[in-house]
Amino acid sequence: MPASFRRPCEAGLKAGGAGITVANKAQAIYANYLEKSEKNKLALFLEVAERAEAQQADDAKNPNAYYWMAYALGRYSQGISVAKALAQGLGGKVKGALETTIKLQPKHADAHIALGAFHAEVIDKVGKLLGKTQGADTATGLKMFQQALKLNPASAIATRRIRQRPGDARGRQEDEGGREALRRGRRVRTARCDGAARRGDGEGRTGRLDRPGRASRLRLRSGAIARRQARTALRYSLQGSINVTSSSLSNSG
Repeated sequence: MPASFRRPCEAGLKAGGAGITVANKAQAIYANYLEKSEKNKLALFLEVAERAEAQQADDAKNPNAYYWMAYALGRYSQGISVAKALAQGLGGKVKGALETTIKLQPKHADAHIALGAFHAEVIDKVGKLLGKTQGADTATGLKMFQQALKLNPASAIATRRIRQRPGDARGRQEDEGGREALRRGRRVRTARCDGAARRGDGEGRTGRLDRPGRASRLRLRSGAIARRQARTALRYSLQGSINVTSSSLSNSG
């Protein structure tokens, strides 16, 4: 783990109390955005979930203890497959933790988004009928996204989820329309590459070997963007919590 994530994690664990939230947040963000090994990523998420669950026992009214357990278990569930996670009973834990987070902190926009995503993804993976056995409901999921948007009008995630929600005919049509647009774009790019290759102008599929391919450039660019977003998210999300941790460390000294 890079120092920019390791330091707040270690400081938070040393401080204890509110510092545990700092540690969980830093480790979860690192695992989600930057860890390349799937095995390590899953292990990091489980570690966060275990710490957050222990934190609940010490501070039962701390909404972040429930939120970060749900966050970590949710990402872990996506990693092993939603269907397998539901079979292991993780769905109920995620749902219950998010509902408790909202009960303790009704204006927690991220918890509303996460709970809405739970309802949407369960229904998307196992269908409405089986989804009901897990407490998943399309209308409830939509309600969560709408509430999140009221709490945070700038949330692109909530906006997108509302427009493309599972179980909604219009949402599925829009999603299919988007996929068709991508397919048309790929066909156009392929035709252009083939034409350039036939012309021999070096811009087609048989172009220069000393230049990285478009796919490689996009992967490098996506990786850089993900790292930058993760660092930015960590810096802003931990800004207030670091002050609490530093104060706790000073008092303990």
